[in-house]
Amino acid sequence: MGRWKTSYEEGRKYNKEWEKEFKWVTARGNACHCKVCNITIASMKKSVLVLHEKGAKHIKNCESVGKHEKTIHSYFGTSAEKTLLREFEIKYSVAVECHSSVRSVDHFTDIIKEYSKKSTLENTKLLRTKCAKIISNVVAKACCEELIEELKNLKFSLLIDESTDVSVSKLLCLCVKFFSTKENILKTEFLALLQITSATGESIFKAIEDFFSNIKVDLANCMGFASDGASNVCGAHNSVLSRLKNISPGIAFIALC
Repeated sequence: MGRWKTSYEEGRKYNKEWEKEFKWVTARGNACHCKVCNITIASMKKSVLVLHEKGAKHIKNCESVGKHEKTIHSYFGTSAEKTLLREFEIKYSVAVECHSSVRSVDHFTDIIKEYSKKSTLENTKLLRTKCAKIISNVVAKACCEELIEELKNLKFSLLIDESTDVSVSKLLCLCVKFFSTKENILKTEFLALLQITSATGESIFKAIEDFFSNIKVDLANCMGFASDGASNVCGAHNSVLSRLKNISPGIAFIALC
């Protein structure tokens, strides 16, 4: 009788349908495994699974898991509400940057949260530090990428100026003027702020040439050039302008005094 029972038990197979009714069960070899209790149930009978589910230890483990369990989306995913909140914070940061000081966002956010109870905006956590980072690391980069893509297919004028900051680092500001085919207007846009080690005509031109090469914009499309009257920038020989003329012979120059 014992041998018949053993043979009968061994003849049973794991039923995949059990997983629909018992969310905690999974197959492990020729046995059932409880993912909550982390134990193997040797028997292949549904009645045994029912008894295990009603056990005090299993119920206690389920309650413990329920309190601490988080889905992968709670760490890395984005729900519709989180996406909406991110969009609001980006647009809010741009509006503050355009019409006010970044410092004022601390006060504005408190007002928004006070009058947005039980809504998505109640969870807004935008203060001046986060606002500044959104502007510099998200909005500015996106605008710069969009500007570069537009420049790749257009003629433009280049405006440059040199300066030295408080740390005595030499900086070169690049601006471009072009006719935007997207907006049908003439635009002047900030392009980049480059750090240079020397202010000679050769080193300034090399910095400009390397930058345009990196962003894959053809410097030959530069049809105009504007700068101050320094000889290293606009002199007849060995200057930025003289080197630009070798690339774009028809370039026009305007001195900004």
